[in-house]
Amino acid sequence: MKRLISVTITSIISIILIGCALLPSTESQKLIMGFDPSDFVIIEEEDMHGGFHGDGEYFLTLDCSSDPDRARQIVADWTPLPLSNNLKLLMYGGQKEYAVYHGWVEERWTKVENGVYRFYNYHTENTDPSDDSGLFSDYSYNFDIAIYDFDNDTLYYYELDT
Repeated sequence: MKRLISVTITSIISIILIGCALLPSTESQKLIMGFDPSDFVIIEEEDMHGGFHGDGEYFLTLDCSSDPDRARQIVADWTPLPLSNNLKLLMYGGQKEYAVYHGWVEERWTKVENGVYRFYNYHTENTDPSDDSGLFSDYSYNFDIAIYDFDNDTLYYYELDT
């Protein structure tokens, strides 16, 4: 009986802690990227978070052409493209030293040439969330990236939790 109670209490605490650790995608987008997807037209949205601790991916593509001035105001302080070499490898694939990377978004996004991006790394050992230099030394990935395409007024957003 004591064992059953112990297992039950441990299970309840685990569920509560896991639920507290997860941040809904919309809230993350508002806090980190500075936009609310409902302000624009959603072209594509797919949430594949379903792993043990909320691991998974989330894809979002927004058409911002109905209010490009507002969208460009949101992204005004983002980093101009091109992406860093580390982010290019992770997003679109390629090779670094002896490792080949498949690219997380290469089949969903076209490569944006004229735009800006924002990257936010949630990894616990990272001291600067916008720094991607340690991505390949981390044991897992936990980041958001958004790219705004000035030519098409399209915003691409991606979350990855592994």
